[in-house]
Amino acid sequence: MKDSDSLLYILLKEGKIIGVCTVDVSGNSNYLYGLAIAEAYRGQGYGSYLVKSVVNQLIAQNDKAFQIAVEDSNIGAKRLYENIGFVKQTQVVYLK
Repeated sequence: MKDSDSLLYILLKEGKIIGVCTVDVSGNSNYLYGLAIAEAYRGQGYGSYLVKSVVNQLIAQNDKAFQIAVEDSNIGAKRLYENIGFVKQTQVVYLK
């Protein structure tokens, strides 16, 4: 992956980094592969705000669909993405 294929978005509050989101734009879809919100700011809508902002900006720029991968056990992330409008398309099973 070239550096230009991966975009990093940073969410600031009062000059402090409280969230980041990374997206790979190299394929046929935008692949959101990283989202982190500082623990003190979770559950306050910042994650939703950041993801919605990223989605809206990239749709305006490249009009590609979005993909994400979320562990089934990550209930909070699943709820966040579902509330934004993401829908489950497939399930991947891994062998340990």
